Amino acid sequence: MTERERELWERAGTMRLRVSGETARDLLEQVEHKTFEAVVGHRWQVDRDGNVRVHSICWLFCWAVTGINSPRTAEDCRRRFNMIFDKEDAYKWFRENIGHEFARKFRDPKRRVLDL
Repeated sequence: MTERERELWERAGTMRLRVSGETARDLLEQVEHKTFEAVVGHRWQVDRDGNVRVHSICWLFCWAVTGINSPRTAEDCRRRFNMIFDKEDAYKWFRENIGHEFARKFRDPKRRVLDL
């Protein structure tokens, strides 16, 4: 992990839930897309303290950007991203402060993140 990636990782880690972890999960389970529905259960991870893991934030952001070629799904994920996280216009904040390239690289929880 580069120094810049480490900075972005830490910045992404400042995202906090605006709603309870249970409410966030319920909102995500309402997204109507077969692929999203199939993976949300293991891709959306919240720790014991109620903090969303950076991998999960990146995963949801990628869906909000592309919707896997479904503009409707992307819009739905953007709305939910903004409902779930505490930043004002959380999607825009993430796009401007973290970016899609970083999110694509770190959305997979299996990716080894060294030297954190």
